[in-house]
Amino acid sequence: MKRYLTVHDLIWISSIVTGEELDYDYAALESCIAAQYRYGGGGTPLDIAVDMLQSIVNYHPFPYGNRRCAFLAFLVYLNLNGYVTRGSDIDAATLYRNYLKGDISPEDVVERIIHPNPIPNMASIPLRDIVIHLCNEYGGEMEHLIADDGPK
Repeated sequence: MKRYLTVHDLIWISSIVTGEELDYDYAALESCIAAQYRYGGGGTPLDIAVDMLQSIVNYHPFPYGNRRCAFLAFLVYLNLNGYVTRGSDIDAATLYRNYLKGDISPEDVVERIIHPNPIPNMASIPLRDIVIHLCNEYGGEMEHLIADDGPK
């Protein structure tokens, strides 16, 4: 069973990465969340994570922090759906920046950032625990993204 992020989850993730509650464009935020559902088609959680990542980067639902929010929401969605990310084994910030510059595809990001085999029973882990774990795991990478993404 797939797990999804909600509008409220994305607002909370934004507040985590920026350190403050920001105003937001609700229509853009809804569009970002709708990317998870892939209306008219199915898709694996990997496909859906890519769609959501691209939506947050492209629609800019927040005044700033969208790149960090997209990065963390992308990781959270993958983890919620059983895909464990490689963590400090890779330079996730450089990988993500290369995607943002158009040097690699979002599918390449997925391929390089996750372990190849999903882990069953991730549904029992609360969203907040996953977010806290990922913030601890990727805090340094998110700090590197601040320069391209607005105020700390």
